Order: sequence, then C-alpha cells, then structure tokens
Amino acid sequence: MRNWAAYVIGQTIWNLETQEYLLPAQRAAIFHVMTHISGLHLTRRVIDPARRPGAGVWWRFDGAKTMLIFNPVSYAFLAMVSWPPRGSGFRGTVSQVLVKMAIVSRLPHPGNQVSVPYLAAPSASPSPAGP
Repeated sequence: MRNWAAYVIGQTIWNLETQEYLLPAQRAAIFHVMTHISGLHLTRRVIDPARRPGAGVWWRFDGAKTMLIFNPVSYAFLAMVSWPPRGSGFRGTVSQVLVKMAIVSRLPHPGNQVSVPYLAAPSASPSPAGP
C-alpha cells in the first residue's frame, strides 16, 4: 500500500532535521505536528541504533516501514531506521544515526574527522517497534 502523503512528509522532515540547524522550539513544533498527521504514527518508547532512548514517528510505504527517532525531552533528531517489506527478500534494517550537529567557523582538517563505529548487532535495532 502506498501512503504518499506520509512518505513525502516523513522524508521532508528527515531532510530538514539532518540538513538544517533548528532551534529547540522549532524541533518541538515539528515533532508535535508529526504526531497529528494522518498516516504518521507515534511510538513513545524506542531505542535508537546507538542505544539512546527516544520517541519514534513512523509510516509505511509500499510495505516498508520507516521511523524517525527523536530525543523524548529535547525533540532533537537522533536517527532514521527503515525496515524492508516482508517477503521482499531483503533482511535487516537500514539505519542512519545523527551523532553530533554543530555550527563551526571552519571545517575540520581531513585528518581530524571523527570516526563512529558501526553498530551491526541485531539488538541495536529500535525496539519495540519492529516491522
């Protein structure tokens, strides 16, 4: 089943959260609006792939499920997780985790980039909101 509205709104918010600096009041407003949009669903207690507690807003599109995970107090964006459609032949999840966002006066030297270990353990997927 295709839920174009939920898909477009969810993807737009994901882009906004990961590409723009938002003030705390803006983050809170976006989160609260998302919880009132038809086709988007709230799961109050989840754990993101970096093992941080959060609140998830999820939708389904073409049988796949995607969840945006937010800090339940500050509404800061934490992660995006997608599960493939059942019976698609794909296994596992696709996850993107936002570890840090900062405003800087200059870019870091290429040799000074932060490396974050990839969490591949099955227990790292959000819970309890699996597919």
